[in-house]
Amino acid sequence: MEAAGTSDLATLARRFAFAGEFDSSPLYRALGTVVASDEFLLRLASRARVGQYPTFLFFAAVHYLLLSGVEHDLAHYYPSMVGADALPPEGAGTALVSFCATFEPELIALLETRLVQTNNVKRSMALRLGLVAVGRQLVSPVH
Repeated sequence: MEAAGTSDLATLARRFAFAGEFDSSPLYRALGTVVASDEFLLRLASRARVGQYPTFLFFAAVHYLLLSGVEHDLAHYYPSMVGADALPPEGAGTALVSFCATFEPELIALLETRLVQTNNVKRSMALRLGLVAVGRQLVSPVH
């Protein structure tokens, strides 16, 4: 499997292992450590398009497939799939590896063609500057 995008698996492993963006998700924190220590999963995640966040895109692709209705034990760990009946995230690693092996072609297709939209505070600065420039030319407030 040839990587498209992130080629440095060690760097990618660190991003999954210490993904601060998943502080609010016990499931993704647990799965991140699994991905970080599994070369197959890292190579799969590295298929993300250049410029994308491979951590976000990988988990989004997995979640998208689960939401699309594919049947797999991994769904039992997702509160978005089973609500309060979700299994403890610490046990989800084996299910993730199995899921990715089963749906590898579908995941590759998503990783290589889809984009993720994240909330990045730095991007809002350009918007603010643009609104200030427009506001200087208008009499009424810019909303």
